[in-house]
Amino acid sequence: MRELYIDASMGAAGDMLSAALFDLLDEDLKGQALIRLNNSGLKGVRYIAELAYHEEFKGLSFRVEIDGREEGQHEHEHEHEHEHEHEHEHEYEHEHEHEHSHEHRSLAQVMEIIDGLNYDKEIIDKIKEVYQILAKAESKAHGVSVAEVHFHEVGMMDAIADISAVAYLFSLLKVDRVYTSDINVGNGHVHCAHGILPVPAPATEFIIQDLPYYKSSYMTELLTPTGAALIKVYTDKFLSKDEFYKRQSGAYRQGHGFGKKKFKDVANAVSIALFDTEKDHIVELNANIDDMTAEDIGAIYDELYKAGCLEAFISPCYMKKNRPAFLLTVLVKKENEEKLVEVIFKHTTSIGIRKKLCQRYILNREEEEYQSSLGKVRIKHSWGYGSDKYKYEHDDLLRIANEHDMSLAQVRKVIDSELDK
Repeated sequence: MRELYIDASMGAAGDMLSAALFDLLDEDLKGQALIRLNNSGLKGVRYIAELAYHEEFKGLSFRVEIDGREEGQHEHEHEHEHEHEHEHEHEYEHEHEHEHSHEHRSLAQVMEIIDGLNYDKEIIDKIKEVYQILAKAESKAHGVSVAEVHFHEVGMMDAIADISAVAYLFSLLKVDRVYTSDINVGNGHVHCAHGILPVPAPATEFIIQDLPYYKSSYMTELLTPTGAALIKVYTDKFLSKDEFYKRQSGAYRQGHGFGKKKFKDVANAVSIALFDTEKDHIVELNANIDDMTAEDIGAIYDELYKAGCLEAFISPCYMKKNRPAFLLTVLVKKENEEKLVEVIFKHTTSIGIRKKLCQRYILNREEEEYQSSLGKVRIKHSWGYGSDKYKYEHDDLLRIANEHDMSLAQVRKVIDSELDK
């Protein structure tokens, strides 16, 4: 199980996210990944990873060159700004007087370029999903249809480079679930082709309208449209850093991706933490019992769970002389093993217990509370290893059914319909 946490307390941008993800890779993988990125089929694009520092704080920065020139060297600024130091201008709205291509591309043409990249279908689909969000945001910001949105070629290549790098690196890291902090968008105003606009800029604001974000004392744009779209696509849940770290165990490492803006008091970086949760180790205790009544053996369950067992169950079996008997199985964490042994010997007639050490795969679990039209119901959420499951707390369904004189099936139908909206 791999869980990843994006600390967006200094906003986010495409190059910063890709640099932080790249920083998470093992050293022997970084060279291979850079070769793969530079052979993605994105014409004229070259990625360069460099060490970056703020005092003793160390991370990486990702530079993108297009036709031999770094994105910051282009005389214009593009709609999917991701350096945290450009002004937020939309190239298809104003004139260009430099030597680079004046060509503009529609969303359909952009999708053709993405389809031509040397990545698996899963990565291609993610890149498209992010770009569709960007196109929709631009269409809302400028009052045109998505089909009418056009992207300046150089700005478009910058954005595709950032988005495809993030999609490829997420795939390489094989992350099961992504969490993100509330997003710092910055503050103040941004200069664009339409004048001076407040931060967040309209396209960014449209993308994050249903995400948790806040303004800070930094009078600049910290969250770019590309960064916002990437976070929206990849985040499974937003959690504070304290909430996330409380629930973690296992191996842990961090990656830091620097933007190009410099601040005196803080590193302008996205920090990403990656947790590898090890398989759970438990002890299985087994006892054969052939001289207890069903009533007496059934009474042991409360004692077992009070002593900290994870699970207990009884199976019918036959013992010597073909006597019907019970096989008691108790699953327990190793630290509670001796306590459970004492309970089994005390409350059963067993004179011997077998044990074996087991590894188990378990899904991440959390309990959420939903305020339905019929009342509060707890929802058990489990996820991991490609699964994502939800189950209502049966006691809550039963309480609601009794309060409203409904069947359990009717209660489930009402809650299902509300959650589907």
